[in-house]
Amino acid sequence: MISLVQFSLLVILGGYLFDRYIVEVLPVGFSALILILYILAFFQQLQMIEVVLLVSLLAMGIILKRKQTTTHDIARYVKDQLKSPGTYCLFILFLILSVSLMHRRVQELDDYKYWAAAVKSLLARGGYETTNHLFIVSYGDYPQGLPLILWWFEHILGSWHENILYMGFMYFAMSFLLPMTRNIWIENRIIRICFCTVVSFLLYAISTSYTRFGISLEPDRVMALIYAGALTSIVDDKEDVFTYVRLSLYMTAVILMKSIGFVWAFAAFFLYLALRKAKKKRFTKWDFAVAVVPLIVLVSWNVFCLYTKRRAYLTQNMFDAFQGGWLRELQSRSFIIRIFLRNLFVEPLNCASTVLKTTFGINLSPVGFLAVYAVLAIFIGIKKICSSAELKTMVIYSFLTGFFYHIILLWGYLFMFYNEFSEIKYLHMQNLTSHYAGPFYIGTLILFLEIILNKGKPEGCLKSRECDRDTLKKKNKKAWITRYVFFAVIMAALPNYPLTYRYLAEYQKPEIEKSNLEARSKYTEILAPFTDAVKNIPDQLNSQVCFLTTANNGILRSYLHYFTSPLSVLDIYTDEIEMDDLAEQLMIAGSDYFFIFDSFDQTQTEKLRNLGLHVNTLYQVDWTDGKMCFIALGT
Repeated sequence: MISLVQFSLLVILGGYLFDRYIVEVLPVGFSALILILYILAFFQQLQMIEVVLLVSLLAMGIILKRKQTTTHDIARYVKDQLKSPGTYCLFILFLILSVSLMHRRVQELDDYKYWAAAVKSLLARGGYETTNHLFIVSYGDYPQGLPLILWWFEHILGSWHENILYMGFMYFAMSFLLPMTRNIWIENRIIRICFCTVVSFLLYAISTSYTRFGISLEPDRVMALIYAGALTSIVDDKEDVFTYVRLSLYMTAVILMKSIGFVWAFAAFFLYLALRKAKKKRFTKWDFAVAVVPLIVLVSWNVFCLYTKRRAYLTQNMFDAFQGGWLRELQSRSFIIRIFLRNLFVEPLNCASTVLKTTFGINLSPVGFLAVYAVLAIFIGIKKICSSAELKTMVIYSFLTGFFYHIILLWGYLFMFYNEFSEIKYLHMQNLTSHYAGPFYIGTLILFLEIILNKGKPEGCLKSRECDRDTLKKKNKKAWITRYVFFAVIMAALPNYPLTYRYLAEYQKPEIEKSNLEARSKYTEILAPFTDAVKNIPDQLNSQVCFLTTANNGILRSYLHYFTSPLSVLDIYTDEIEMDDLAEQLMIAGSDYFFIFDSFDQTQTEKLRNLGLHVNTLYQVDWTDGKMCFIALGT
């Protein structure tokens, strides 16, 4: 709990220092926290986070003291913030998410296989795995931003809680949308609170409807919301140190979510530069300095992966796609292009039909989203909310990012995910599109909505709030009411509410909970021979086990890595074990042990016995004069 208190104090003091709302500083604080954890993890010193935060607090205290800030000033700032619309939304969302996720458990296979298991590995190791000790080898180069922030939420309580994974996931992700609510001006306090409540829920509803945001811990949904937050920060009319720091940290956070994150980070940076040009502002060294930290993080992670031989199977597929014969492969996969075009124009982006008995609700196709963007842009232009040059820049930017990223998606479907598609399996592509193109669809939507909600609104001096109210009273109230109503109508029309309910609360249904527990119990029993055997390994953090089985079963594999994390397990699927091939694989992988799972047929089992090997037995590998020897453990 110490680091939570430290972090909260830093957010409050940072808000006062930079003259910003708390909801503006909170996502910046999370982004800075990820960067700090990213650095500490290289040295396996994550537990030092309290020390770093303490030093940061002391530095903040010194700065404020030099500015002759008193505790009375801070208290007045906090009191004022508690009355702000953004803080209402923060507490409302916190309540909604806490109540709905209180009993959430790991359910999705991807969470078992990697995202939840990665947090377990960080908790045990205090940082990144070393060479040959990845708990799952095939996801080696995945950036660790999301597991790191989830580690921090688990670290706060000091023990493992599965529901905290999902609460932390939601708190972190939704914080990037909260700055939109910072300055909702409605004179009547009751109406203002009600409006903030509705906006908070609708922000969540849109996120869940079109990115499958609430279903698992995968970072693509979070990346979409961080990118959206970066875009909204770019159209902020204020220009100070906080502006530069915020964009730099947002770009860093996007990069650390997933390998493709650098595309969205630098797309946001280009929008920043383009808007400065549209506003006819001179470029300064600080405009380009915001890209320095993100670049350093991007390069450092990739160098680290090369040095430690971390590579994901999708990365390997990508490199393979650049080898010869790609044109021939393209001809045999032309049906993927037809499916892609169908999904682009016809199928709903949220894939509601795959998870709901009824598709009641708004189910926009990708082209449907483009129509919404056009409506929003026309409204902004008619109301002259921003200059025509700015609007033109944002429209062109949105078109170009959407066009080029969908070209990247199509290339990925043709050369990386091609074996997941067939002529009749077209909805899976739409699922992947909502998964991977979420930053474009959600980010662009939030960008236009931010302009409608906040652009041109004088925010004044937060330390003397009266200047806001006095200025606003001189403005055209009718114009602002029109903007609020339009904003609320668009927000309310877009979500699919049954889908939102499913992701928010349906997991608590007894039959779903029972099914999850039964599946976990089933695979606990199936994998018991292996999980019991590896307990005999004396140094699990610095060992690797080769798991040999005939069952190329994705479900088995998912539970396998969750149950054994942080132990490095290299799972190999083969119908026949040849000792020479096995020795070669173990030498290349650097495995210290191997385990033969009881899935081989009687002929192969008898053949293994003749070689002195038995199923469901853990063997330690020993190399003598270049030849492999093995010793059975626990027998």
